[in-house]
Amino acid sequence: MGSMAHRAHSTLSRDGRVFRGFTLIELLVVVSIIALLIAILLPSLRNAREAGRATVCGANLHQVGVMTQYYFNEEREMFPYGPSIPAQTLQHPSNSAAGWGSLAKPMQQQFVKYTRSETGLWFCPSDKEPERYNWWAFGNHPDFKSGGSYMISEQAQYGVSMWTKKPLTNASVYRPDTFGFVADGHINPNGWTWGVLDPYELSKNIYDPWALRIHWWHTDKVNVLYGDAHVELRGVRGIRFSNNPKLYTDDMVRTDPRNTY
Repeated sequence: MGSMAHRAHSTLSRDGRVFRGFTLIELLVVVSIIALLIAILLPSLRNAREAGRATVCGANLHQVGVMTQYYFNEEREMFPYGPSIPAQTLQHPSNSAAGWGSLAKPMQQQFVKYTRSETGLWFCPSDKEPERYNWWAFGNHPDFKSGGSYMISEQAQYGVSMWTKKPLTNASVYRPDTFGFVADGHINPNGWTWGVLDPYELSKNIYDPWALRIHWWHTDKVNVLYGDAHVELRGVRGIRFSNNPKLYTDDMVRTDPRNTY
């Protein structure tokens, strides 16, 4: 009986040698081990791929920072505002002459001249739905039919500080290294705070489409371009820091002591 069982799992070659095959149990064990290894390795592979996408995203924002320096040189240190009125003019929505709507160019469109109409750096590789991008009051963006992936400080786009109502210039920012200028996000303005990137913010109204302004993350992190042109990959939990830059006033003091994170 034992020999019959042996023959059921063996093969006899022409020269008389016997080759033993795998039993069903052995095959199941091998398959189980392979499945276990895949289950262990897949999260690491996904994290590695996401880390790569985050790096590309950060490089995109670094290029935006470089282009912003070009803009500063051309526009007397003004941040890239949207409405179509001259530089050094207050752009706050309360200014009825600001030209919001179809005439207002978002920063993305203004920077096309630096990229020779190449728009790819405005798309984060982790953003699978860039067409969801909401331009808000900036209607003049002919080169961006398929949306975008980056959100911009509300103050920078108005060309005016929220607190001082004075023109927002690069030189007026007291701590550029703490001024969140551009970050991942699917709505053009950040609503005066980067807390809109934090899905853990308990005070957010989950039914308000403007409450959370991002639909993807880099493993619970986002890239942020700061006013000094450095890019940082930050965790979104507790990112409720104010984007309002600390500004110099006439007596050279900080205008907004609440600007901390």
